[in-house]
Amino acid sequence: MSAQAYIITFVGERQEPNDGCLAPDTDSKKIYTVNGHEDERFKVLETGDAPMQYLMKKASQEADRITVIAIVSQRVYQKNGDTVSKYDIFRDNLDNFADSLGITDKFSPASLCPVFYDFIESTGELIANASVRTNSMINQFYRIIISSAPEATKNAYIDFTSGLRDISYLMTSVIQFLKVSGIHLRKIVYSNYYDRKIYSLLHITAITDLIQAVNAFSLTGNVRQLRDFFDDGYIIDRIGRENSGGLTDMKHLIDSFDRFFGCIAINNVNEIDACKLEIEKDMNRIRTSENSSNMYIAMFARLFGIIKKQFFLDGSGEISYQNMIRWCLSHDLINQALTLYVEKMPEEYFRLEFIRKIYDPKATAKEAKTPSYGKSLYGDGFYSGVFDNAIYRIRLKDRVLPQDMEMSIIRDIVSEFKNQVERETFGQECKNKKSAALIRSHFLKAASELLRKKLPEKDGAAVMQALRRISDTIMNCFDSDGELIAEFDCYDEHFAGKTSPFRFLGRIVSAYPKIIHFYLRNSPQEYERLEFRSRNTYLKKLDAINNLLACAEANDSIRRLGNIMKCYLYAKIMRNRINHAQDDAQTSASDLMVQEEALKELSRDTGGLLPLDTAFDFETIKRMLLKALDLPLPD
Repeated sequence: MSAQAYIITFVGERQEPNDGCLAPDTDSKKIYTVNGHEDERFKVLETGDAPMQYLMKKASQEADRITVIAIVSQRVYQKNGDTVSKYDIFRDNLDNFADSLGITDKFSPASLCPVFYDFIESTGELIANASVRTNSMINQFYRIIISSAPEATKNAYIDFTSGLRDISYLMTSVIQFLKVSGIHLRKIVYSNYYDRKIYSLLHITAITDLIQAVNAFSLTGNVRQLRDFFDDGYIIDRIGRENSGGLTDMKHLIDSFDRFFGCIAINNVNEIDACKLEIEKDMNRIRTSENSSNMYIAMFARLFGIIKKQFFLDGSGEISYQNMIRWCLSHDLINQALTLYVEKMPEEYFRLEFIRKIYDPKATAKEAKTPSYGKSLYGDGFYSGVFDNAIYRIRLKDRVLPQDMEMSIIRDIVSEFKNQVERETFGQECKNKKSAALIRSHFLKAASELLRKKLPEKDGAAVMQALRRISDTIMNCFDSDGELIAEFDCYDEHFAGKTSPFRFLGRIVSAYPKIIHFYLRNSPQEYERLEFRSRNTYLKKLDAINNLLACAEANDSIRRLGNIMKCYLYAKIMRNRINHAQDDAQTSASDLMVQEEALKELSRDTGGLLPLDTAFDFETIKRMLLKALDLPLPD
């Protein structure tokens, strides 16, 4: 592929014919060197000649063709009564330079393209409006550079020596325009009249590149521009090898950022903690580099304020899970924010002693005989451990039992009695009402003793009443003639064949909790409602929240925990809906109904702090997660 070079300059009004011969050693007043390097010397009549000779030489080494773009005013372009115009002299000088450099095969006067600064060439009319002049020049640049030679590799070389104030400022925009258009900026120079030297400005324009790279990284988390900027060749070309120290540490930080945001992008929460620690360590190392000899690393260290602000970092630079989630939300990464909230925020919550007293995931993990593969220690610990245990641990302080705990105690008592009867073979001898009466009496005595071991008498009234009702049913296994009933109906439970009291007690244990609920509450409708909710995880979790918030012991800490649980359940539901949005057609109507019911109930603000908006749309989810992050924590 061919390479095309574009040299951009402003043609001033001071132009003198220059034969282009390389300067002799003795011609000191008219010798310009490149930043003092004596191996590159150029004969100069006007200051502007030096950078043009230098740039033509450099361009010829890197390109097959050279085009010079000359910004000219009307006064320079037209003759204005003279034999030749200043533009004509400039053109002839370029021809002489090319001949002197031996590059006439790459440049000829035909390769000179004027860009008209303040007038229209075809009419000679001056352009009075500044914005119209700027627009006209941009269009000319586009036509010459962007539209031409589409297949060629394009390099740009810029001379900043001459030019009006607005032209100089416009060139900073042109430089960015060239970069985003895929043009490689190879050289930017100016010549100093007083010390007769040509200086590079690449190290200054690179400051803009660094700021843009930091800004792009702060806005998107993408490190590509930072990685390109801190490339060894890029840095050394601008400030020299002797001033380019610290690049190894900088590259390590960029790699750490890349791994970290890569984990966020693909929801790889298992690796985020390790990446987070690596970033914090690398950032602490770079943050102390404000006095580095590498000006770009020093400037990057000074830009830490921007990075911290964009990433919501605290004074220490720690990357908290809340900050990660806020960053995701500020960049519309809603699924990543939900994943971090569901998987990682419980780790923050478990730092609170109040919540650890309800459930300690680390202690539970130590007690487990086998590991829970595929489970999140904190995420599953919060969703299962805290949700399922909060009401028990809090209510038991005042010995007020939830209904499902009462049912569990009844089952345990019946099961223990049944095992005792089975060991004594007493139950097998129960053939008539007389023996059933013995069983009943024995059951009541044993049940009363077992209940006292589990609960104080004042707390077990409802349980004891249910046990008495069970004992009454033992007698009902026989008809008025003392014969076993062929088919016993208890709360729609049909026992096939003849049923002995012993078998009846076994049925209570095996059919738990339906039969036990019948003896505890005697409300089929209430049981059907509870059974439906117990089969649906979201509704079951919602009941746990509502019971917690409605309990007599509810104080500020409990209400705060309840609101955190509501937001967590909300996030779980929304994450599930997003992950399976494309599967809605296959999602059963009952599952959708459960989700809608749970979301509807979540919108009822029982805690007084957090009225949830449960609409399934991007802005609502984003708004609710931000609310969740700002919730007060329990003491």
